[in-house]
Amino acid sequence: AIPTLTLLVYFFMLSPMVDTLHDVSLAMCGGNKAFVWEIDRRGVVLLSRTTGGGWEDDVGIKNLAVEEAEEVGFGISQNDSKYGVWLQDVDSLSAATLLNSEEILDANNADCGDVLDGPQGRIALEQLRFVHQNQSIQGCQDVLSSCSSVTRMPDLGLDNGRGWFTRMFCSATCGCRDPMGAINVQGCPYGQGRPCQQSSRFEQLQEELVCIERSPEELRNSTDWSSWVDAIRAYGEATADFPLKSDAVKIADAM
Repeated sequence: AIPTLTLLVYFFMLSPMVDTLHDVSLAMCGGNKAFVWEIDRRGVVLLSRTTGGGWEDDVGIKNLAVEEAEEVGFGISQNDSKYGVWLQDVDSLSAATLLNSEEILDANNADCGDVLDGPQGRIALEQLRFVHQNQSIQGCQDVLSSCSSVTRMPDLGLDNGRGWFTRMFCSATCGCRDPMGAINVQGCPYGQGRPCQQSSRFEQLQEELVCIERSPEELRNSTDWSSWVDAIRAYGEATADFPLKSDAVKIADAM
């Protein structure tokens, strides 16, 4: 009697419950989740398999942003986000991924200022704290020494992205809108026709410049000149395989 009763319980109670739970799992979690997708510039959907969960092994700030996003609506709002920028809709997100690095730098820092002081200041601050591994950072002056740091792109190598993100979020502090300012402008919206050189500050300083040939002693005592020499030397002594590295060291020595 007991075996018969056990079979009846399984077929009429347990089995339907297992099937229901399976259906719920598929409805909520989808099935195969080990892939990512993107739409390319042609409008074609591209797919790729992922290992593990796809991103959990990544120790970058992306993890913090995704974990934070999961809490939106369950204790925090989008305006509370510290690690990721919420866009208006999926179309805006797709459009942003189509911009090249120069376009997205220009779009998010139209006056070549300190992003840290703008609408995205909170997210910029958390990004700087993350790459510098320093939670005590309060503003651009706290990361001034990294303005000349060399970052290998696109993997943010050599300095963990400290130079790139510092110049990107602290463009004004790093001297990117000063004609006589930083020699390393990687990360700033700098270049002909771009925000830094079109800023009123850049144009004003350019008009005020006087062409005076300084003596070697005056140059060596100049902080601007010293920072240029340091930036060139850092490039030449970097462990990455940059072009003309040996020439950079020779130029720095000669300066």
